[in-house]
Amino acid sequence: MVELQTNLGFCGGNNRGIMVAQGDYIFFLNNDTEVHPAMLEELWKAIHANSHEVGFWTIKMLGWGRRDVVDNCGCGYSAFGAGYQIGVGEPDESSSGRKMVFGASGGAGCYQKSVLDDIGLFDEDFFYNNEDADLSFRAQLAGYQCHFVPRAKTYHRGSATSGATSDQTIYHIQRNSE
Repeated sequence: MVELQTNLGFCGGNNRGIMVAQGDYIFFLNNDTEVHPAMLEELWKAIHANSHEVGFWTIKMLGWGRRDVVDNCGCGYSAFGAGYQIGVGEPDESSSGRKMVFGASGGAGCYQKSVLDDIGLFDEDFFYNNEDADLSFRAQLAGYQCHFVPRAKTYHRGSATSGATSDQTIYHIQRNSE
């Protein structure tokens, strides 16, 4: 456990944890989630199935109140230069196949530690929001692929810490999307 004296945001807090982590894989999981009982087993299977070609993985996040609706299936990146969440609002069964995606959600994504050693950690200027698209973009530029693992699931409350429409959230969404 890493105890911080000040709020460093999602990026700074996770970076401090990464700096002391000892494993080969780093898994990020938001504090407003509930993990499906088979999530780690399914993620572990995917990691062992293709860890030589893939540098990072994203799992399926479903809605907290509507567990049959997708919260996100990782990060996409638009032609307009903005990150977005894949599959938001779609029925769960619509995103059932394994596939390569642009990036991992910061809310539930796994990276090989060696990838983070190569590309760097979260950019702390983001504080929170869209930091996952930035990290995924740097991983893609370095040649790493991201694999979506649909059978590894978690349920996401969404913006439980800061509030979906708080001034701070609106500020970071707008600032970090530019």
